[in-house]
Amino acid sequence: MRAGVSHDPRAMPTRFRRHSLPRQSLAFHPTGQRARRTEYFFVEASDGVPHAADLRERRGDDGDDDEWQVGSVRAPSLDVLVVGAGPPGIATALALHARGLRVVIAERRVRGTRGTPGETLPGRVRSALDALGIADVLDDWSCTPIRSHRARWGPALRERHLAHDPDGHAWQVDRDGFDELLRLRAVERGIDVRLGMRCTSVVPETGGWRIALDQERGRSSLRAAFVVDATGRSAFVARRLGARHERCDRTVAVIAGILGPAAARCGSTLVEVCPDGWWYAAALPSDDIAVNFVTDAALVPVGASARTGALFDQLCNAPLIERYLAGCGSPAWLRVVSAAPAVTSPVAGAGWLATGDASSVHDPLAFSGVTKALEQGLSSAAAIAAWFGGDPLALDRYRAAAEDDFAAHLQARRACYAAAGLSRFPFWRQRAASSAPSLARTSAPWWPMTITGPHRAVPDPAHDAPAAASAAHVPA
Repeated sequence: MRAGVSHDPRAMPTRFRRHSLPRQSLAFHPTGQRARRTEYFFVEASDGVPHAADLRERRGDDGDDDEWQVGSVRAPSLDVLVVGAGPPGIATALALHARGLRVVIAERRVRGTRGTPGETLPGRVRSALDALGIADVLDDWSCTPIRSHRARWGPALRERHLAHDPDGHAWQVDRDGFDELLRLRAVERGIDVRLGMRCTSVVPETGGWRIALDQERGRSSLRAAFVVDATGRSAFVARRLGARHERCDRTVAVIAGILGPAAARCGSTLVEVCPDGWWYAAALPSDDIAVNFVTDAALVPVGASARTGALFDQLCNAPLIERYLAGCGSPAWLRVVSAAPAVTSPVAGAGWLATGDASSVHDPLAFSGVTKALEQGLSSAAAIAAWFGGDPLALDRYRAAAEDDFAAHLQARRACYAAAGLSRFPFWRQRAASSAPSLARTSAPWWPMTITGPHRAVPDPAHDAPAAASAAHVPA
């Protein structure tokens, strides 16, 4: 039974277009024999659900006795392939798996190699983890409660106690350990997580995509009806499909792991501004201290020793951070990473979407990296489930919501940097006036190949409702 036939040559792979003819037309070879042609249509599976497109070759006239032969393009072997096993990829996969979709996660890393000593999660992260049914990961020893937050954002020092915060206290986590906990929960739920598999290409084909994966044992490929880009800032899949990922400015973070002892500082964080940027420090479960200095890339020298020296030179402008680090040793390691807000456009297309940092990156001042990733994973799953359910506007709504969220974040970021009262310095003046990259809003499908979503009835459990992402806020 055919659920829909496409005769549009643009909807077919290039190698098949020369065989495509309108249904009503008759084409003859010079010898008088009827030409061969191909048609695309959805094939009804054994369970009665038309869930995958197939290619068949039709010979003869339009009568009922025509012979149909299965061509070389087979049905997708899974519903969704998630590229990237970070928090957004795991969240998307867990939510889709709960809805009954077949999901595989491909991750290029075999084990955690982020190299970041820790990350602070706000209290609202528990709501996202509760929605995924994995809030117990916060009970692990590697997740340390943060009960107070001090910040000198401007002339005055403010301290905020989180005991009575509506969202509860925050957590300081080791990112490698936290990501590993999320992957273990996904495996326990029965999701196929494949580590050490690097995505090298994403090629459209009938009914979905063929994704090439490289691993130590060689190259393999998977067919999927839908692909999710959860590759982080690289936005590998989205950029391969023609999207652009652009940064707003040249903000970077100099990250260092300072050897302890940090027991007296455990349970609190500190933020302090200075003319060339701002500092953030927090104690880790390992009794060491994570220190971030957010500044402009032009102010960071080249070379490890020069960067270490420049980092300590900046301490003279941050007396609170200097006292916070009193008695600590030298940095165990130091690295520089991009900390600039960035956005991908478009963030979704026919049969694919980007989530997490592959969609947009918020300023680290928002303290929402992992939380935003989990929340957007939930909203990604809701959009994908609606697409599988036959909603033609599901991805358009997801794209518009992502664009609006990023615009709201930039507006809050400008207000936050202006509130520091340091606009006389170039770093602060530029960010208080920064704007989004000039990427056009694309409400219409941009991918030239039309991929129709399988019309499967997908349950919509209440706990999969997307959580609203929050914008940056001025530290208090």
